[in-house]
Amino acid sequence: MEVFFVRHGETDGNQVKRHQFSHISLNEKGKKQALAVADRLKEIKPTHLYTSSFKRAEETAGFIKQATGLKVVSMPMFAEVIRPEYIRGESHFGFKSFFYMMAWYFSLQNETIRKGGGETYNDFIQTVDKAVDWCQKFATDDRLVIVSHSVFINFFLMQVIYGELKWWQTPRRFFTILRLKNTAIVHLSFKSKDEYSAFGDWKFIGTDTEHIST
Repeated sequence: MEVFFVRHGETDGNQVKRHQFSHISLNEKGKKQALAVADRLKEIKPTHLYTSSFKRAEETAGFIKQATGLKVVSMPMFAEVIRPEYIRGESHFGFKSFFYMMAWYFSLQNETIRKGGGETYNDFIQTVDKAVDWCQKFATDDRLVIVSHSVFINFFLMQVIYGELKWWQTPRRFFTILRLKNTAIVHLSFKSKDEYSAFGDWKFIGTDTEHIST
C-alpha cells in the first residue's frame, strides 16, 4: 500500500508565515499549485482521495478530483493541529508563537490551550496514531492521496519512520515543518505489521517537489 501525502496549496497566511484559521482559502498562487500537483498525481493512478476538513485542503483536493476522477472524502482526522484562538493570526516567528509552541509540546498549558479552543499535544498525537492505524487497514495494492498540512504530515512521519520526538530535536523538527513546500508530495509505503513492529513496515520513499514552480 502506498500513501501520497500532499500539503495544501498556498494561502495568504502561508505567504506571511502566520497561524491560520480553518476557513482560509487558497490564493491565486495556491490554485496554480493545486492544478500542477493534480496533474502530477494523475500520473500515479491513485485509488483513493482523502482530505483534511480545512477549506484550503478541500480546495486543493477539488483540483485533484478533477484530474483523477476520484471521489473526495473529507476527514477531520487529517486536519492541521487546532490552535487556540489567541495564537491564530500571530506570526510563526514571534515570541507569542514561540512560547505557545513550547507550552504545547511540553504540555505546560493544556487547560489554557483547551479553553482557547485549541488541541493539546497529547490530543494531537492520539489523532495521528488513529490515522496511522486507519491507513494500515487498506489493501496492499491501494494508493492513497491524502491532502493535509505540514504539521500533520511531519508528525505522521515522526510516528511511523523517525520515532518519538526527543526534546532536543524539537527546534529542528519545527523548522522542518516550516520548510515543507505547499503542494509537496510526501510518498510513503506500508507492508502489514507483524509481532516485531507496532506500526508495521513503513518506508519513506521521498518528497516530490518537481511540479512546484518558484
